[in-house]
Amino acid sequence: MNHSNLMIPIRIAQVVFPLGASLSLLACAAAPLAVAPCSDHCTTHEDGYQWAQNGNMTDSSACKGYTEAFERGCSNGIEDLNQLHPKQQGF
Repeated sequence: MNHSNLMIPIRIAQVVFPLGASLSLLACAAAPLAVAPCSDHCTTHEDGYQWAQNGNMTDSSACKGYTEAFERGCSNGIEDLNQLHPKQQGF
């Protein structure tokens, strides 16, 4: 019996599986992360700013529903992040 023919499917699996796993990880890495709602220290401008910065937030809609000072701080934190890391066009 020729055992070399039995090795071909194993070798293909060794190449295809890591490629598929890598592509899956890339898809996860590209997906935006959801930011958990603020649950502690959510009232001052500084609280909002730090929450936005720590969450690497890009969408100010998450800032809504808190105190006015917190919302302003959150928006300022997002603006600063966007200046540090401008959105890229295309791929």
